Amino acid sequence: MAKVARTPEERRQRLGIRYLFIGLAMLAGALLISRLPDPREVPPHPAAAFSGTPASVLVNPFHLHVDPMERLLLVNLERDPDAVYTGFEPQ
Repeated sequence: MAKVARTPEERRQRLGIRYLFIGLAMLAGALLISRLPDPREVPPHPAAAFSGTPASVLVNPFHLHVDPMERLLLVNLERDPDAVYTGFEPQ
């Protein structure tokens, strides 16, 4: 397809159409955004949502257990711990 030489008037007209489409797209976006509900105006959850039996079961794959601490052993490892200590075993 060969390029067609356009006159300055045709270029201005095409540019005007582009600006018109860009303006219409911006206006449509602004109208859509303005129709979104304000999060501060959303009504709170009804009390019925928090009472009664749950609708689904929550499966927790983790088990947390807290073991009370009887003693605390602090060992300061200075210098190179591999050269000074061959091993230590807290009892």
